[in-house]
Amino acid sequence: MSFRLRLLFSGLCIFVPNNTGDRVRVMLVDARAPGNASNDKAHVSHIPAVRFKMNDLKESEGNKQAKHYIHHSAKEKLSQGMWVLNGDDLEIKAGNGEELADGKLNIDKNFSLVPMAKSIYNNGLDIKDDCFGASTDLKKVGVMARLKLKNGDLGAYNGESFAPQDNYGNTIPYLTKGKYYFSTPSSKEDVASLHKQQLATCVIFETIINTETVELFSANHKEGLVFYPSNGESVEIMIENGPPPGLEDARPSSKIMDVDFELVYRLAKNCPEEMRVPILCESEEAPVPLLCSGLVYNPHDKA
Repeated sequence: MSFRLRLLFSGLCIFVPNNTGDRVRVMLVDARAPGNASNDKAHVSHIPAVRFKMNDLKESEGNKQAKHYIHHSAKEKLSQGMWVLNGDDLEIKAGNGEELADGKLNIDKNFSLVPMAKSIYNNGLDIKDDCFGASTDLKKVGVMARLKLKNGDLGAYNGESFAPQDNYGNTIPYLTKGKYYFSTPSSKEDVASLHKQQLATCVIFETIINTETVELFSANHKEGLVFYPSNGESVEIMIENGPPPGLEDARPSSKIMDVDFELVYRLAKNCPEEMRVPILCESEEAPVPLLCSGLVYNPHDKA
């Protein structure tokens, strides 16, 4: 039996390609109690978590699944589970217990819709070398989870699975309609000279699993979750680093600027003096509230 595994990444995620461009390491930034932004506005706390359809969770005798929560929203047809991450060094394991085989990662051209550090800053940004150190030290360097992507396809995601909704029940898209430029919240830079782009706030990784089940396993915590395709074709899992549902409603939010984007610079080897955030171009119509976006760092030989 074989099926397609889809991993969706949303929120404050760092993507680091290797030097040959055939692998990408994903890092979730520690933003649980982030403090204040450079403009003295409070950052929103973010929860690093794995979300999944409960129907896809493979329960069996003697099968110990990692501790997770179950919820069912009135707007959802199926119950969802949530596994909160806490400095986890994640691996994808097939049903035979073996880690996903090595293989080239095909990166789609639409992956460039995810903000690239090299587009925001002339020389891009390098990630801290410590982020690739021993997995027991992940939280010490501000990493709440990391995962190596290989042997599959990677690109920007614009689907509706796991997509949040606004207060009126409308799906919030993972791809913005308008373009954003990158500047500091209080800057008076010449907007015409700055890089502008649409923003993809979710990334999708796809690979084929040639066994009946697949496990998302935490190598350092020695626990994980085992899934199977309840629809017979695919398993879709969200790995996110965003605010808890409803938290955004507790404070005034901006449709034109995401100050929480400053938190992606926490893993930079040299944090930029000007922490630039996405700001909606004045000529574009304001969309629904902007979802947190990730950032693509410069390549690293250990990614």
